[in-house]
Amino acid sequence: MPIYVTCKTKSGGEFFLKCGSKEVAGRNANTLIDNCENASLVLDYGWDIQISQTSGTSTRGGSISFSMFLVVPAYQPTISSAYNAFSLNDDIVELVITVVDKNLGVSKPSIVGTYTAHNGTLISAGMVHSHDSKDSGKLNLNYQFEKIIHDNKITNTTGIVKETSAF
Repeated sequence: MPIYVTCKTKSGGEFFLKCGSKEVAGRNANTLIDNCENASLVLDYGWDIQISQTSGTSTRGGSISFSMFLVVPAYQPTISSAYNAFSLNDDIVELVITVVDKNLGVSKPSIVGTYTAHNGTLISAGMVHSHDSKDSGKLNLNYQFEKIIHDNKITNTTGIVKETSAF
């Protein structure tokens, strides 16, 4: 199942500018989802929810924090966006991870799930360069968000996590 990500920043606009286009992504161009030339292929992703307990409180009395990591191809526009996010101290307005299934028996690929994160910060970034001419390398991006919503399109279920601690 291919996975794609789009991201909008407060001052810089599209984080993955043209990363789904043939000009930037080449053979990995995003042709499965309409109007997604600003969506990057996701090689790997994950998330972590932490509950921090304060002295004398139960689990429900602690603060909740949510972080997410992405591994994407190290396309030049994404590298520039990561640098700008740090130098401008830019906020992430919205990040959407879209999981697509090409094998649901329909002619057009189907979106089976989305993660939509709001009000976040890029907290770290790292790149692994590749000497293979067919590989752009990998960019590891780590974020922290105030709110995340997961929508499962197959079962019509939704889950929401809201941060209760300050950044």
